[in-house]
Amino acid sequence: METIGFVGLGTVGGATAINLQQAGHLIKVHDIRPAAVRPLVEHGAEPLGSPAEIARQCRIVFTSLPGPREVEEVALGANGLLPGVHDGSVYADLSSSSVELIRRIERAFLPRGARVMDAPLIIGKDGIANKSVQVLASGPAAVYQEVKPILDAFSDTVVYTGELGTGTVIKLAHNLVRRGIGLAIGEGIVLGA
Repeated sequence: METIGFVGLGTVGGATAINLQQAGHLIKVHDIRPAAVRPLVEHGAEPLGSPAEIARQCRIVFTSLPGPREVEEVALGANGLLPGVHDGSVYADLSSSSVELIRRIERAFLPRGARVMDAPLIIGKDGIANKSVQVLASGPAAVYQEVKPILDAFSDTVVYTGELGTGTVIKLAHNLVRRGIGLAIGEGIVLGA
């Protein structure tokens, strides 16, 4: 099994990393909050001190972060992934982030021989713990084929959407539609009342 790096162990990232552990992968983890790291370490994950260390020690690295600001800091910051990536590295961002940002990250990583994909998640009604997750993976097709067995370990559906950034476009459109429907339902209830 592949040793996988994982940065960002909040509600989504922590549950995703646990699913990877349960699938038999060795995990090296980092989060700015020690309490978020603890449950994974208790089940055999190795904690590392920075995203750069994760990238140095793991060929495949996932991030699950709150938004574009955090993704940029973790990927491109002074102690982020960029100083640690190397020839053959694969970075996959699971966050709901920015098309422009993931493409900028790719431009920074390519000269170091590292490949990039975005793979934002749509979480189903049964939740991440039950692998009720759809992954919208985009990036080079060869990278997708390489990473797909790992994506399958924490999701029930993986969809390849095409060139880098298209997964993020679909996720953002999905969020817009979902929130729009929620607002329409709320307005309908108010009108009905």
